[in-house]
Amino acid sequence: MNTTQKIVIAAGIIGILFIVGILAYVLISLGLPELSTGGVVAVVPLKGDIAGECSSYGGCIDPTKFKEMMEIAENDESVKVIIIKVDSGGGGVVASRDLMKIVKNAKKQKPVIAYINDIGASGAYYAASASDKIVANEFAFVGSIGVKSEIVHYKGLLDKLGVNITVIMKPDNKDFGSPYRENLTNDETNLMNNVIEKIYDAFVSDVAENRNLSKEKVKEISEGRSIYLGKDAKENGLIDYVGDMDNAIDIAAEQAGIKGDVVVRYLDTGQESIFDRMAMKVGYGFAKGLVEVEGKQQKILAEQ
Repeated sequence: MNTTQKIVIAAGIIGILFIVGILAYVLISLGLPELSTGGVVAVVPLKGDIAGECSSYGGCIDPTKFKEMMEIAENDESVKVIIIKVDSGGGGVVASRDLMKIVKNAKKQKPVIAYINDIGASGAYYAASASDKIVANEFAFVGSIGVKSEIVHYKGLLDKLGVNITVIMKPDNKDFGSPYRENLTNDETNLMNNVIEKIYDAFVSDVAENRNLSKEKVKEISEGRSIYLGKDAKENGLIDYVGDMDNAIDIAAEQAGIKGDVVVRYLDTGQESIFDRMAMKVGYGFAKGLVEVEGKQQKILAEQ
C-alpha cells in the first residue's frame, strides 16, 4: 500500500467519524427518551507533572492541553458543571499559575469542582484552589504549598575525572547557576532566596484569596506540615469535602442544580500529538452517542 492510498484511507476514516459524530449529536439534540438527562457533568483530568509544554510521550499536563479540554466543556451548552480530576504532584511555577488562571476563568462560565484522587500537591493544588469547591479522597495527599529551586553542581565529579572547563563571560555573574562551578556565592544565594520568597508569597496570596483564608493561615498550614491527608486537609480549610469520585459527582450536580439523571462525560485524549487533539475534538460529538448506563448515571466516554 503506497502513501497516497494510506492518506485516502485515513481521510475516509476521519470523514466517517466526523459524520457519525454529527449524527450522534443531532440525535441527542432531538431529545431521545433513552438519552434524556438532567444535565451533563464534564470531567477534565489534571494528571502528571505540570510543564510549560509536554512531549508526545504524555505523562504530563500543560496549560495548552488543559485549556483545550476546559474550553470544550465550557462551550458545550449541555455541560452544566466541570469536575477537574486531580492526580498530580505539581511542576513548573509558571505553568501551575497558568492552570490556576484557566480554572478561575472557567468558573465565570459555569461551576467548577476539583476532585483530588491520589495527590493534589504543590502546583496541582495551586490550580485546584481556584475551583468553587474541592473534594478529596480520604487518603489523598493534599497541600505542599511551597516553592523550591534545585541547582546541581558537577565540579567535584569533573575534578575526579580530570575534566577541566574554562568559561569566558561578561558580566562576571553570567555563569550564575552553572553546574561546572563549586557553589553559589553568598550574593547569588541571597538573590535566589529573594526570588523564591517572592514566588512563595504569590503562591500563598493566591491560595488565600481562592480559599477565602488569611495569608497568615495559609503560611501556618504550609510551614506546619508539608502534606495533609483528606480529613486533615478539610480541618485546615484546604478542601471542602472528603469523599470519592461518586461523591464529587453528586456535589457537582448539586452545585449546578441538576435534577434527574446525571451524564458524566470524560474528556481526555491521553496523548499530546496534534492528531490526538484533533481526534478529541472530532470524537467529542461521536462519543455523545456511546452511552453506558450505570444506575441513575449515564456515562459517556469521550476518550480517544
